[in-house]
Amino acid sequence: MISKMIKEKNKVESKEYNPKHTLLVDISNIFWVLRFSLLKPNEYDLHGSDLIFQNAFELLFDIKRKHEADNIVLAFDSPNTWRKQKFPEYKQGRKTYSDVYADEIKEKLEEFYNFFNDYTNILCLKVDESEADDIIRVYVDYRKDDEQVTILSTDKDFIQLTERGYVFLFDPVKRRYREPENGIEEDLFIKCFRGDQGDNIKNIYPRIRTKNLLAAFNNNYEWTNLMETYNSELDSYVKDLYEQNKELIDLRYHPQEIQDRILDQIELKKHENKFDQVALKQELKRLNMEKLVSQLDKKFLDDLKNK
Repeated sequence: MISKMIKEKNKVESKEYNPKHTLLVDISNIFWVLRFSLLKPNEYDLHGSDLIFQNAFELLFDIKRKHEADNIVLAFDSPNTWRKQKFPEYKQGRKTYSDVYADEIKEKLEEFYNFFNDYTNILCLKVDESEADDIIRVYVDYRKDDEQVTILSTDKDFIQLTERGYVFLFDPVKRRYREPENGIEEDLFIKCFRGDQGDNIKNIYPRIRTKNLLAAFNNNYEWTNLMETYNSELDSYVKDLYEQNKELIDLRYHPQEIQDRILDQIELKKHENKFDQVALKQELKRLNMEKLVSQLDKKFLDDLKNK
């Protein structure tokens, strides 16, 4: 009854959702990667944001075809995330926020979401209070049994999701798969100590060597000594600083209500059939992408159908 009501409310036909290989995209990461690779750092190009939009569009389908994926899922950030609410300093001072293209990229990301969400069958997931990281984690956890997932992002944090053997991380800049340096859990442990300057997550033990961290990871005595160390600069014990960083970095640490919200949206959207070829072409023209309109062969249309 509920599924029937949802279907009637959204006026869409149900479609089978049974992907074998999904390209799971951290789309905000892609936009910023393209911003810094396509445009000069401190100069403004009137058509720069359009260039980013078009290149993001073409990049997705180029990688989809080369990796023989049959499905794309786009994960978007919510502007007000649970991490920022709990840790107000999280991502404060990021240089991207003061970038000359910051506002335009936000607008283009919204256009990107609206285009794919309204005119195609590609899953566009944007959930209140969640980051793309949370969406990607939940999708991976609840993927179909025989579904292979390739995460598309330059963010090395996603390596922690590759432990299962059916999830891979592909760097769109270096055009190669990323693998752990020491081991998945070992790298995560080290990252929780090193922090992340870009996300304003503190390095809780700046002068400790990697070999000492690995020794602590593998030895209970060394672990205890390390965790009981007092950091006078941050006025806290290492174990408390570590737990805070772990909550921010370890993707297993999202609230249950966020996970439930993401799952609800995935289930709602994955059976919707929104593909409309005529409206799609009109929207591409409105977005000044006439070149793509002329290239919309059957293969490209099947991409947009997620077929």
